[in-house]
Amino acid sequence: MVLNANAAIRSAVAEDVGPAVLSVITVRDDLADGRVVEVAVKGADMRRQLRAVWPKGSPVTGAVKHLLQIAARIPVQGSGR
Repeated sequence: MVLNANAAIRSAVAEDVGPAVLSVITVRDDLADGRVVEVAVKGADMRRQLRAVWPKGSPVTGAVKHLLQIAARIPVQGSGR
């Protein structure tokens, strides 16, 4: 399992290997420290759909259940929800 792919991409951008599209959360510190800059892209829809995932066979209880209940109440723009 590769867990540091975002870190590798962030480093490549900071080292001028090339541009990338990453979550603002992923690059928050890099932006604040001036290692990278944000570029506005007109007309591009940078929204993405996220999925809640957990191990097969595990019950949906506690915090997971609460998070899913909250997420189900949040209207998604353009989806008719």
